[in-house]
Order: sequence, then C-alpha cells, then structure tokens
Amino acid sequence: MTSTVSSQQAKESALLKRCAAVAGLLLLLSGLRALPAAAGENLERGKQLYQAKKYAEAETVLQAAALEEQRNPEAHIFLGLTRLELQKFEPAINNFKKAFELSGAADRAQVGLARAYMGLKDWDKAQQALNEAQKANAGNAEVYYYRGQIEAARKDYAAAVRDFEKCAELDPNHAYSRYYAGLAYNQLKKPDKMVKHFETFLTLAPNAPEAPKVRALLRSIR
Repeated sequence: MTSTVSSQQAKESALLKRCAAVAGLLLLLSGLRALPAAAGENLERGKQLYQAKKYAEAETVLQAAALEEQRNPEAHIFLGLTRLELQKFEPAINNFKKAFELSGAADRAQVGLARAYMGLKDWDKAQQALNEAQKANAGNAEVYYYRGQIEAARKDYAAAVRDFEKCAELDPNHAYSRYYAGLAYNQLKKPDKMVKHFETFLTLAPNAPEAPKVRALLRSIR
C-alpha cells in the first residue's frame, strides 16, 4: 500500500514538474514574441513625440528604440533628428553615422550628418556630407536646401540661390527654400526675384514666425 502511494506521488510530482516546465517555456516564448512589438511601439511613439516637438521625452523613448532595433536605420535617424533639436550635435553625428552604416537611408543619414556639422559650424564636413547625400539621391530637396544655407553663411549668395531654387523645383511646397532664396536675392540686389520668393513663402506659410518680418519688408519696397 505504501509503495503504491509513493509511486502515485512520484508520478504526480513528475507531472507537476513537466507542467511547470511547459508553462515556463510558454511564458518565455510569449515574452520573445512581445519584444518586436514593444520595440516598434517605442519607435512609433518616439516619432510622435518628435513631431509634437517634445524633444526631451522623444530622446528617451528613441534611445530605447535604437537599443531594441539596432539594425533599423529609422531608429537612429529619428534619435539623431531629436538630438539636433536639443543641440546635442556630437551625439547626433554618431546616430547619423550609424544609420548610414546600416544603409537603406543613405541620403537622409548624410543630410542629418550635415545638419549636425552645421550646428558645430564645421562647414567643410557639412558640405562633404551633403555631396555624399546628393550622390545617394540627387532628388532629395533637403540636400540643396541645407547646402544653400552653408553657401549663404559663407556669403556666396549666387551659389546659395541656385541651391534654394533647385530645392523649390524639387519640392514646390518647401516654404523655407523660398524664404532663404528671398534673403539671398536681397543680398544680390535683385528685388524682383526677392519679392517673388517672399510672396510664395507667405502663400505657403502665412503663419510662420518670419511672416511678419517678410510682410514689413515687402511693404517697405512697394
């Protein structure tokens, strides 16, 4: 009788152990399946925070996304963009370099890299990054927009207007290419072209912070 009870208890104990092992395995698999979704959620939430201009929060969330999705260039690009807004230019450089290494977004990574170098006023490296971006995608309007800004900073206004015009050609709704083209044409003493670009800027971005200044300037020359 005692032997029978002991045998039954041993069977029950073994069964419980097997059930516990199966439950643990199922829990582990469930956790593994949840990881990609959580990572994707962090990236999407980080993008939303970035677009809402909540940059400090976005940086925290996107740091987690970049760790979770180390092979996803989007995570590194958006972390870099967020750090540009926070004026953390050197960490942003590392983010854009990582995104470039992963490929799939070479021109965007190089434009971001150029913007970070511009923040550090390293115009030569910024120019080099934009040249690489142009090689990767000559149709990226942002390449010409930021190169125009570099040329304007160097007071090469003739080159700047060429790039701002190219940006506007590629992206007719790019309001700030019109604004900076107007400023550059003003420096070149070409009021007709300045007026044309400023008027287009006001049409595209009537509530922009620069709009009152542009309206005042247009009134002063009419």
